[in-house]
Amino acid sequence: MKAVALLFSGLALIMAAGCSSLSSVASRTLTVDDITGMTTEGVSPEVIKRHIEVTRSRFDISSEEIIKLKRAGVKDDVITFMLDSAKQRGSTDFELNQSAEALYNQ
Repeated sequence: MKAVALLFSGLALIMAAGCSSLSSVASRTLTVDDITGMTTEGVSPEVIKRHIEVTRSRFDISSEEIIKLKRAGVKDDVITFMLDSAKQRGSTDFELNQSAEALYNQ
């Protein structure tokens, strides 16, 4: 019984920590409009890519959005970086699932 209570306490702690960190990340997540705005204001591609990393923004951009980015003057390496960010989301989900399974199997 004590092990079950400990398990539920651990899961509650993980969920609470995950939710609070997700809400803070979500409040800072960049959009396609943010990227086009930074580009038109002259922010360098390196700074834009770093900002994407720091905010942990993930982009699942459509063909129309790629065209919008190109018309706004966004460099190909920034668009590629944005496309690659969608793949990173999958690994984060996988790692979270692995952690939950490990805790459950204890």
